[in-house]
This record gives sequence, structure tokens and C-alpha cells, in this order.
Amino acid sequence: MGVWIVVLVVLSLMGSVFWVMPSARDRLRMRLRQRAMSLGLKVRMPDQALKERLIRYEDFILGSMLYECLNFSHQTVQFSGGLYVVKGQDSTWAFVEQSLPSGIDKGKVISAANELPEACRLLMLTTNGALVFWDEKGEERDVERIKSALESVNASIS
Repeated sequence: MGVWIVVLVVLSLMGSVFWVMPSARDRLRMRLRQRAMSLGLKVRMPDQALKERLIRYEDFILGSMLYECLNFSHQTVQFSGGLYVVKGQDSTWAFVEQSLPSGIDKGKVISAANELPEACRLLMLTTNGALVFWDEKGEERDVERIKSALESVNASIS
């Protein structure tokens, strides 16, 4: 009888340990976020105000994290809000807005967006820099692709 009690106690302790340990998917997400931060990207969850502002893109941002590359150059283009570039059903990127502020090279932005991983579907340009919504389904090299693409987007704004 005493052996069964010891076995049950050990099993319950092991269950608690396994319950607390992160899953393989969670460990991958942590590695991706650490890699992004080491490359200088800002990683965060979309806040409630941003979610409300992007309600028409809810399908694109649901379950996604923001990977942001700040633009520290002295850019002259000023616009309010954000400019959105969306990946369509046919996997082509296009600006939502028809008229863009002068100083934004539309071709370079689209070209940079094409370098993003397949899971990225919404790119946003702000006066602070470029950011992309990513569901973090990928590998560490995808983080490097995101960094490169966002830097290219920032360079295309002058």
C-alpha cells in the first residue's frame, strides 16, 4: 500500500513539472523572439488600440505578433496614422491607399515586402518605421528575412 502512495505522489509531481514546462512550440517562439531582439527588432503584441484601428484586417493580425524595425534616419516624409501593404489571395503585395505621400518609393516597398516570409500578410509603415504582423510559424532565418525586408522598407522612405 505504501508503494502505491509513493508512486502516486511521484506521478503527481511529474505531472506538475510537465504542466509548467513550455511546449516545443512555445520554446520555438521564445527563440524567434530572442533572435529578433538580438537583431534590433522590437517584438510586441498588438495593443487594444491598434487592434481597434485595424479591425478590417482582423484576419491578418489574429494570433500574430508585431515585429518592428524603427527608422532612425532623418526622414522627411510625414503622414498620419499608417500606410498599409496587404498580401492578396494571389500572394501579391499591394498598398491599400491609392495615393501615397511623396517620398515613398512604392516599387521598393513592394519589392521588400516580397522578401518577407510567406506567413506575413500585413505590412504597416508609420512615421517611426516599418512593422509586420507575423504568426511566428517559421524558423530563425525567417527573422533575419523580416529584419532585412523591414530595413529595406525604411530605406525606401526618404
